[in-house]
Amino acid sequence: MTLKNEQDGLSSKETGEIEKVKVAQILVAGMGIATVAVAIAAAGVISGVLIARKSGKETRQDLKKKAVNTVETIKDTIQKNAETVKDSVAQTAGKVKDSAGHVVEKVKDTAVIIAETVKDSEAHVEEKVNDVIKNVQGKTDDVKEDIKDGYVEITEDIHKTAKNN
Repeated sequence: MTLKNEQDGLSSKETGEIEKVKVAQILVAGMGIATVAVAIAAAGVISGVLIARKSGKETRQDLKKKAVNTVETIKDTIQKNAETVKDSVAQTAGKVKDSAGHVVEKVKDTAVIIAETVKDSEAHVEEKVNDVIKNVQGKTDDVKEDIKDGYVEITEDIHKTAKNN
């Protein structure tokens, strides 16, 4: 129940009835021009029958026939409009379902691409790490050689210095 309804003191049953009337108004509004045209035509026929010079019994019979025909025409129009709305809803639901299916397929495709990219990146990173390890090992070997060479040179310098003193 809305605040306005509480202020008006309406019961939940009355509020429900108001909601039903609103739904009915929306449905009637949705029936379109065809229903309005039928109602106007019926009013015209009734006016014509009332103006025509016939006995009261004949006029009542004509009005009854026209009323029955008008009710049947309105029922048919409402049924056609309801079928149109039903078909439209079914089509829209089908389109939504198809769209959802396409979205799911796109997500799956994207996930596969991401997985392949990650796998490729992993292989690339592993290759780069191996290159760095080899490079570090090479530098380590160079440093070892430099230390050996330096040791030999220092040792020779120490011996020369010791001989000279």
